Amino acid sequence: YIAMVLFASKNVNLKKTIQIIFITNVAILISLVCAYFIQMQFTEVPVIFRGDEIRYTFYFNHSNTFAGTVLWTMLAGTYLFYEKLNYKSYIFFFLIILLIYYFTDSRTFFIMSIFALVLLIFSKKTKKDYLFSIASKYLIFLCAIVMLALSLLYTAMPDNVILETIDNLTSRRIYFASRAIQTYGIQIFPTDIDLTEKFQTETGTYSELHLDSVYSRAFIKEGILFLIFLGFIIMKTSEKVTKKEQIYFIIFAVMALSERYMMYPTVAFVFC
Repeated sequence: YIAMVLFASKNVNLKKTIQIIFITNVAILISLVCAYFIQMQFTEVPVIFRGDEIRYTFYFNHSNTFAGTVLWTMLAGTYLFYEKLNYKSYIFFFLIILLIYYFTDSRTFFIMSIFALVLLIFSKKTKKDYLFSIASKYLIFLCAIVMLALSLLYTAMPDNVILETIDNLTSRRIYFASRAIQTYGIQIFPTDIDLTEKFQTETGTYSELHLDSVYSRAFIKEGILFLIFLGFIIMKTSEKVTKKEQIYFIIFAVMALSERYMMYPTVAFVFC
């Protein structure tokens, strides 16, 4: 699929493509938000819950999917207006981040948005372009190694206080990756594994085997070769683009640590 996208996108004007994505997404998001609030005045709207907290979905299948679409729409806007970004722009984006976080309670969205905002500000202030070149090439491999190392360490030392703290901060992603490795092992090639199979957790309850991180899913299901192939494409592409494009490869690599709901809107923007 990725190879087909690369061949199809040859000589395609990237800026015009992102303009279409940005304008379309803005129109859809505004329409959905308006319709959602109008419906809220007359009847119930679809929501999900985290404990007793209400998380608004705005007609998406998950609050994080909506938040992820907003995030990548904002990033498309920062790409189009990168040269004109200033402190007013950063304040505007920060207010949007707070507003979306208030309604969706998407912690992943908030963390990734703040990371992206800080990275954009830093990129505008520094002249050390080589840092972005190096990070855009190799960060995806570094993040993969970190995820694998943490998962293996958790398997070996499940009661370690530091690892428990990291696991809690990452919403149990380390635990689930560790449990998956223990159950299925590490795959080299793509494997037909049903990750929705129920299993018993250490608390005695039953839960689905959530592998939100792109890296943990690659280790268990898509295979390490897929991850190497994806990283190779990003590495070679980053050599041919400017610092502005390299920023979004860095954001992609870090966001791949998070979850699939936040990644859905990503591929179309980064690889278009």
